[in-house]
Amino acid sequence: LTLMGATSPPLKAKGCLLVALLVRHDASSLAAACSGGLPAAAEGVARAGQGWDAADLRYTTAALAALRREIAAVVPHIAEQVEIMAGPSKSNSAAARLRAAAWNVGGAALNYREVVAPLLGCPSLHSAAMSSGLVQSFASTLLATLAPADELMAEVQQEVIQAVEHTFVIGGPESAAAHGAALAMHLAPALAVAAGGASQADTRFQALKLLLDLLLLFLAAPDDAPADGGRGLVGELEATVTQRLLPRMGALLADEAPLPLYALRLLASLLEARHAWALALARAGLVPAVVDFLDLQHANNNRYNLRVARWLVIGGALPPPQLKALRVPHRVAEVLAYTHANKVLPFLEPVLELSAALLTHYKTPQGITEVCEALLPLLPVFVELVGCEDVGPATLAAQCAEALARHQSAMAGEVLFSREGALLVEAALCGAPPGAAGDPARRFLLLALVAAAPAVHGTCAAEPGAVRQLRGAVARLPTGGLEVEAAAQSAQQLLASLR
Repeated sequence: LTLMGATSPPLKAKGCLLVALLVRHDASSLAAACSGGLPAAAEGVARAGQGWDAADLRYTTAALAALRREIAAVVPHIAEQVEIMAGPSKSNSAAARLRAAAWNVGGAALNYREVVAPLLGCPSLHSAAMSSGLVQSFASTLLATLAPADELMAEVQQEVIQAVEHTFVIGGPESAAAHGAALAMHLAPALAVAAGGASQADTRFQALKLLLDLLLLFLAAPDDAPADGGRGLVGELEATVTQRLLPRMGALLADEAPLPLYALRLLASLLEARHAWALALARAGLVPAVVDFLDLQHANNNRYNLRVARWLVIGGALPPPQLKALRVPHRVAEVLAYTHANKVLPFLEPVLELSAALLTHYKTPQGITEVCEALLPLLPVFVELVGCEDVGPATLAAQCAEALARHQSAMAGEVLFSREGALLVEAALCGAPPGAAGDPARRFLLLALVAAAPAVHGTCAAEPGAVRQLRGAVARLPTGGLEVEAAAQSAQQLLASLR
C-alpha cells in the first residue's frame, strides 16, 4: 500500500501487483488491505498519470487492472453474506446473524462490511466488487428487511440502499449496463416495493429516488438486451411500473414530504418516456390525486404535477365528463393567473404547456367548451406573454391565443379588437423574441387576429382606434419567415376590410 502511494509510476505499479499476488495467495490479505486503506491507495493510482510517459501509463494501468481481476475472483464468494445478514437464523437474533456473516474463502474469513462495502464505494475498484449476483442479493435482502424490524435490521437495510446508490453514482451507466438483467428483473421490483412499503420514511424516499434513476437509465436506452430470454430489460421495467409501482403510488402521493414531490417527478419522467402509461395511471386511480394538487393552496402544486397533468390530457386519461367533474380547466386557469400575476417563473412554461394541451386535445363540443369557458378570460394574459423574452413560453402563449380565437372567435374578437387588446397585441408583436426564434410566436398571434377578425366584421365590437393601431403594428413587423409573412399578409387584408 505504501508503494501504491509512491511518486514513481513503476513503484505504484509494483504496489498494485504485490497486493494482487497477496490476494491470490491468501484471500484474507484483501481484508487486511481494505482496512489498511486499499480503496484510497487505488484511487491515488487511478488519478495519477499526468506528465507520465506512455510506457509508465500503460504499465500502471495494466497493474491496476490485474489487481481488479484478483479482487473480482474473491468477492463473489462473499456476496451471499448480504442475504445471510437478513436471513433466518436458529437463534432468531439479528446480532447473531451479523456476527456469523463471514464466508470462508481459501480458509480465510472475509466479511462483507470489511471488504465488499469499501470496494463498492471506490470508483477505481467498484467494477471488481460489483456482480449480478450481488445485485440480486441486494434485492432479496431489501425485501426481507422491509417489515418493522429491530435496529440492526434497519442498519442492514441502509447498507443495502447505500450499496445500490454506489452502483449509480460511482459505477455509473457502465456498471448499470453490465448488470442490466439483474437490475431490471430483481432490483427494480424490490425498489418499487420498498418505495411503497418500507416502514421507515427515509427508506421509502431513498428507494423512490433510486428507482427513478434506474428507470430513466434504461427507458432512455434501446431495448436490445433480452432479460432471461423473456420480455427484455424495458419490458421487465414496464411490468415493474404497472404491476408494482403504480398500485403503490397513491400511498406515496399521500405520504410526508418530500416523498410526494419525488413521486410526481418520477411519474412525470415516466410519462415523458412512455406516453401510453397515462391510461395505466388512470386505471390505478391516480387521476383525482393529481388533479387535487392543481390547487393554489396545496403543497404538492408544483411543476412536476403540472407536467403529469399535461400527459394525462395528451394520453386521453381525462375524458370530457371527468374533465368537467374535476374542474380541471378552471384549476389550470387559476394556477396560470397566479403564476402570471406573481411572476412564478418555474411554473410558467409547465402551466402554458398544460393550457395548450387542453386547447389542442379536446375536439368534442363538450370538452372544448369547458376548456374555453375557463381559459377565455385569460386571453389578455396569453397575449401579454407572447412578448416575454423566452421563446418557449412566448410560443405556447401565442398557440393558446390562436386556439381560443379559433374556437371562440366572437368573444376573442371583443378582446383583441378593443383598445386595450390592441395595445397588448402591438406590445406582444414588438416584444416577441427577435429573429427566427420569435417567428412562431408572431405567426400564431397573427393567426389569432385572422381567426377573430371575421366575427367582428360589420359589428361594433372592433373599435376604430384599435383597428388602426393593429394595422400599424402589423405593417411595422420585421421581415420574417415565409409562414410569418403569409400570416401578416392575411391579417393586413382582413384589418383593411374592417370599418
